[in-house]
Amino acid sequence: MGKRRTANLQGNVRQRPNGLWECRFYVTEPDGVHRRRVSVYGPTQKEALQKAHEYQVQHSRGLVARPDRRRFGDFAKEVLERHTRGKAANTRRNYARELALALEHLGDIPLQRLTPHDLRRMLDRVSEAYSLRTTAKVLERVRLVLREALALELIHRDPSTAVRLPRASEREKAAQHLEPSQVRVLLEYADASQSPLMALLLRVLVQLGLRKGEALGLQWRDVDFVGATLKVERQYTLQGSKAALGPLKTRAARRLVPIPADLLARLKARYDGLLAEGYTPRGLQGAFVFGLDRPLDINAPNHYLRRLVERIRLEHPDFPQVRIHDLRHTAASLLLARGVDVSLVSERLGHGNVNVTLSIYRHLLSEERQQGVLPLEDLLDGPRHRA
Repeated sequence: MGKRRTANLQGNVRQRPNGLWECRFYVTEPDGVHRRRVSVYGPTQKEALQKAHEYQVQHSRGLVARPDRRRFGDFAKEVLERHTRGKAANTRRNYARELALALEHLGDIPLQRLTPHDLRRMLDRVSEAYSLRTTAKVLERVRLVLREALALELIHRDPSTAVRLPRASEREKAAQHLEPSQVRVLLEYADASQSPLMALLLRVLVQLGLRKGEALGLQWRDVDFVGATLKVERQYTLQGSKAALGPLKTRAARRLVPIPADLLARLKARYDGLLAEGYTPRGLQGAFVFGLDRPLDINAPNHYLRRLVERIRLEHPDFPQVRIHDLRHTAASLLLARGVDVSLVSERLGHGNVNVTLSIYRHLLSEERQQGVLPLEDLLDGPRHRA
């Protein structure tokens, strides 16, 4: 046994057989009654004493978490279960899959010993096999777990605050939007195609900003031709390997969307056509707008748009390779470009709050603000208004 010495902080300092110096001391728990023995180590006696002093200072300020032996993976699964309770099945699966990518590298590390270096190494490994967008999602899930650990005082600091991913401008572009001229070309080709129902679906997506699953889940009872509104109440999405109707992605996604006059006329023409075929208004109430007895195949819109873009690119080689979800971004971009308030755009899209909209479309808002920077001559020579 190494030699012992009494420290100035009422503890014992000794050198262990492995050469490290250990300083033992007691701290009083927050209840003011119980005491707990703590040991800190250092390569020299001086460093061990210094660590002991720093620990006591941190403890007196309430910055030392109570010892907890749980591993990060075990605590993360508890948090995931609480946070995703009541959410859509797809959302739960996405959260679980993204967190699992982190747990491959962090799961066995004690929660209270997790360091920024551990997180940085995990993100580097994930980014080697997955896109930067996926890597960012993984970091979001880890931060969710660490924020709860911090709130419960299981850790005294969040190690993820020291970790950064490339800025949005440096990342791959996760989504794109069509310019007005490109939207016109897309819809002209769609109207000329042999699938008027698919052409109508594209118009709903690009004018109302619905998610594909929300559009496929629409029923005729959701369309108010008198009030020119549309209720979004359900979605048709993959539930595991099978498509099925289910709840919306978030509570805010349940919304009432105004329908532009031109789109309302097209929907009414589709409805009147079904009545002419022999359907009754009562029978159509539970029918799907895109599919009648059941929604269209969930992959059909993707295949249709891909083939449509291929035809467009034969005459317009510069036309972008857009995806179905890009039409939702296009709808938001067109509204923002026309000066529609971002809070209204957020409500139309069914975002949980306006910050979600700002984080996705901040670059568009920056472009609009830049267009408002005019030389003095343009401001002075502009049209005058009488008071």
